[in-house]
Amino acid sequence: MKKRKLWVGIVAAAVVVAVMALFASREDTAGGKPVVKIGATLQLSGNMAPFGGAVKKAVAAAVRDMNAKTGNIFFYRAVFEDNAGLPGKVQNTAFKLATVDRVNALISYFSADGRIVSRVAAERGILHFAHGYASDLLVGEYNFSNLPPLSETMEKIVEFLDGRGIGKTSLVFTNVSQADEMLALLEPALRRRGIAYDLQRYNPDERDFALLARRIKTYGGGAAVVHAFEPALSLLAREVRLQNLPQTFVFTDTLSSANDLAAFEGMYNAGSPLAPFEFKRHIGLAESAPVGLSHLVYDSATVIMSAFEEAGANGKIPSSGEVASAIFSMGEFDGIVGRYKILPNGQLISPIQLQIVKNGKLEPVK
Repeated sequence: MKKRKLWVGIVAAAVVVAVMALFASREDTAGGKPVVKIGATLQLSGNMAPFGGAVKKAVAAAVRDMNAKTGNIFFYRAVFEDNAGLPGKVQNTAFKLATVDRVNALISYFSADGRIVSRVAAERGILHFAHGYASDLLVGEYNFSNLPPLSETMEKIVEFLDGRGIGKTSLVFTNVSQADEMLALLEPALRRRGIAYDLQRYNPDERDFALLARRIKTYGGGAAVVHAFEPALSLLAREVRLQNLPQTFVFTDTLSSANDLAAFEGMYNAGSPLAPFEFKRHIGLAESAPVGLSHLVYDSATVIMSAFEEAGANGKIPSSGEVASAIFSMGEFDGIVGRYKILPNGQLISPIQLQIVKNGKLEPVK
């Protein structure tokens, strides 16, 4: 009886090993091509889920479009994990993608997530594209970031204020490290142009913006420069309307994350190029859904896969170092939002736009 049980156990173990080998084989090739996996840890639940969902659709569309091309060396597959915006889950999902799913490249969205994933990528030697403004996203050899530098965004805002003859402005900024980096660039730029300012900070969990709105009104500047994400964006917009503030409102590339752009009619946003009108339809996003900066992520995924094709000309999946070298050798890249420059530090730069909300939509200011 014992021998029979032993043999049953051995056979069962052999079956498990065979099944695992079969699935591993299926993971390694598709249609006779080696499989390159692009892993993305995103906020697919929680307050920012609509934007995580848009990014997921953008990555999936980029992979689909690349696989539809003829003559590719590799077959591409996207692997997604939900981190819910929780630092511990960002860490765990990035590590799982790197070690269990064994992805060949990582993608993250938002600076806070990108900081964590950048460290995992550096430790594991995996290519990573972040989408955030934090200056410490580019640690190690294999980390890239696709958002215009903060310095250019802040300068665009100051040029706009100066061009409108605004001599003093309120600054309303979240009390987070990203806002600290922005202010370190914005305040000197305002002083150089002779523009006075009154700085107000608020905590990320703030829900009562009546006092902040009254301070903006009391200061009496011609404008208010604002750094805010939802739900703070909508709460502040409500108070601006209730108190009938006359100031020109300029946002630091955060209006693309607004739940209802119609609430910001006539307000301005300085930041990344807008997604083409057809982009939502192409990635399968509902017309009413926020697109965020998912179009930049689409371009990032395309850059990654193009570099794998370039570096893997011998048919073997290239190392992260070889793919990184292929990206740098591009120098420039034509994406759906225009031409990017690829800097030696791993920063992808697309043109900064000044945008205005018209009829519930962001439009470039001409």
